[in-house]
Amino acid sequence: MPGQTPGELTIPVALPSRGLTSNSIWALSGNLAYGGCQWLILLLLAKTGDPSMVGQFALGLAVTAPVFQFTNLQLRAAQVTDAQNYYAFGDYLGLRLLTSLVAVTFIAAVVLLEYHERTTAIMVLLIAIAKSVESGSDIFQGLFQKHEEMQRVALSMILKGALSVLMVGLAMFFFHSVAAAGACLVAAWASTVAAYDAPTGASMLPNWRRSLRPSFRRAVVRKLFVLTLPLGLVMMLISLNQNISRYFLMRSGGPRAVGIFSALAYCLVAGTTLINAVAQAASPRLAKHYANGELHAFRRILAKLALAVLAGGAIGAFGARLAGRQILELLYRPEYGQHADAFFWIVVGGTLASLTGVLGVGLTAMRVFASQLAVYAGCTAVGLAACGILIPQKGILGAAFVAVIMGATGLAGSATLMRYALSQRKTRPAESFRATLEPGPA
Repeated sequence: MPGQTPGELTIPVALPSRGLTSNSIWALSGNLAYGGCQWLILLLLAKTGDPSMVGQFALGLAVTAPVFQFTNLQLRAAQVTDAQNYYAFGDYLGLRLLTSLVAVTFIAAVVLLEYHERTTAIMVLLIAIAKSVESGSDIFQGLFQKHEEMQRVALSMILKGALSVLMVGLAMFFFHSVAAAGACLVAAWASTVAAYDAPTGASMLPNWRRSLRPSFRRAVVRKLFVLTLPLGLVMMLISLNQNISRYFLMRSGGPRAVGIFSALAYCLVAGTTLINAVAQAASPRLAKHYANGELHAFRRILAKLALAVLAGGAIGAFGARLAGRQILELLYRPEYGQHADAFFWIVVGGTLASLTGVLGVGLTAMRVFASQLAVYAGCTAVGLAACGILIPQKGILGAAFVAVIMGATGLAGSATLMRYALSQRKTRPAESFRATLEPGPA
């Protein structure tokens, strides 16, 4: 593309229509299957263990997720949009290995300083190792996605999810230990990379022995890191905002409170996974409409996504208010049903967060990166203040209120940013705008 320099993220203005429907269906299937399997793991822990076991597992995810969201640097997105092949697969793999090592080392230091209870510390470390393995799988899935082979992405996710459920179930049946479940999770994810991801990736690369070798060229690693750093920061803040309540609950109520809150929140996983999959499938189309100045079509897609979220959220909130206790007792155990009020507010907060996510997909399609960072940083500040006030006083119900407050804050900030970016876009002709896509409109 004229005026383009190596390392810039690009938006393909013309989209291939061949296989788009099939790829969308596979993307949705893979995300739903994997999200469902993650929920099944939590159900297994809740049914066969106690809330403290669920809490230790959930805490491991809560501690490791923001760290890995940052160190992953959204390299998969950069890889998929690298239409000019400025970087080789080995460059992405090499940087991912380096950042994963940094992530595991950082988490190990946090565990040594913060978590002195043995089982909790072991669980957090095992989840960190599992996440590092998952990060490797993510790079291979980026390769599949770049070649528009979403079937292979979906099969990888389905295989990983099914193996996870099977092996965690066996661990709980034979050992009744959350640490054993964590070790089996590591084994399941590593098996998927070794048995499916790596061989499939090798079949798609020329001279695969050389192409699969991670590259650690200093200049390339530095440039790729700088390019993707803002995306990593945004994803870290999103993940931090999703988990911040769990950190405060751990201090005030211990693993049991974390386990109950996480189980309530996981009831939303099917809906959020569905919305995320559909929104991500729509993101290339949004990018094309925006780049071409087709703002009416851009708004129409976003409006449809937002209405779908609102409809699903309304149904979920009605169900939670009407029969929340019965739903929680049926899914988990009686002690979870005592928190039906918190469950209702978690559904409300989740709906607001999903609406924010829809706007986030639109803003990313508009290549508004740095300003999103400010919005999510604001959410973090509000969340910290709300957690400090509400959770010590109201516990799990306070954490549910925090979810609503943070969801409303994120939605207000993203909507304001979207309105500003669209108003700026109206004043710029499509052709001149395409020539300056890299910095974004804000």
